[in-house]
Amino acid sequence: MWFLFALGTAFFQAVKDVFIKRSNGRSNGRAGGSAGAHGANGAGAAAAVPGPSGLALCWAFTWATSALLWLGVAATGAPEIGPDFWPALAASTVFNCVALVLYFQALSRSDLSLTAPMLTFTPLFMLLTSPLILGEYPRPLGLTGIVCIVAGSYVLSLGAGGAPGGPNGRRRGLLAPLRALLADHGPRRMLAVAVIWSVSANFDKIGVPASGPIFWPAALFTSVGLVLAPVALLHEGAALGRLRTHGAAVLAMGAAEAVSVVLQMHALTLALAPYVIAVKRLSAVFGVAFGALLLGERNLGRRLAGALLMVAGVACITLWG
Repeated sequence: MWFLFALGTAFFQAVKDVFIKRSNGRSNGRAGGSAGAHGANGAGAAAAVPGPSGLALCWAFTWATSALLWLGVAATGAPEIGPDFWPALAASTVFNCVALVLYFQALSRSDLSLTAPMLTFTPLFMLLTSPLILGEYPRPLGLTGIVCIVAGSYVLSLGAGGAPGGPNGRRRGLLAPLRALLADHGPRRMLAVAVIWSVSANFDKIGVPASGPIFWPAALFTSVGLVLAPVALLHEGAALGRLRTHGAAVLAMGAAEAVSVVLQMHALTLALAPYVIAVKRLSAVFGVAFGALLLGERNLGRRLAGALLMVAGVACITLWG
């Protein structure tokens, strides 16, 4: 059952990414602002149109998600709060505030094809953080599955960037995203996000049993929104005013994220955290499909190897992990 929850998490993450990509494309004259949809970054788009900044969009997205999650809490009832809830919430809020700011900065400043591969290292980093924080140790074949999913998602990302030979679609080479760490601030920020999320995901597994799979993310998103509010209001006041034209997109992002995060929290109560986050990275496969069907992206053939690696990794985790 945990696998179905984690797979649903991956699906709705990809749905959210489509809305983020389209919203950023309208705001900034580019379509490269997704957080996991792997495909063309919209070079040659129309001239830039003033829109909300990354921080303003992030803040609005946080509040939209929390509002929808609180509706879920109202429908299911408030749970009993355990003693571990508040320390876990405080720690997770700090980590997620930093991660979200870096996350949106990375997406706004660099090509998706260079930043997205960095997030695939999250479950790999969790092989270090989960034993330290939760005492969870994957089995050998489960470990193999995680490595396959990370490798597959990385290979999948290498096909992003448009038509071959174009300014953003040229073949960058197997190590290009890693070389970009030395030359581009965006991938470095996204790698930092991967490290931070490899820590904060473990606090989710502490917070959910101490509250509930809906109450925990509702409280977390609210806490993050409250902490980011002064920064957004002081530094992005003008950009916040432009959010009115993106209200539907922000609400759609929040709805997809709310469903995704609830499914993820349910999965975390049933399986090891690294396994859940590894399967969550199958959002890359859904992203390829959505990119082809909804965004007109190409180069699907060269991404097949990455998709097969990820499927093999999932098989290792679900059958033998």
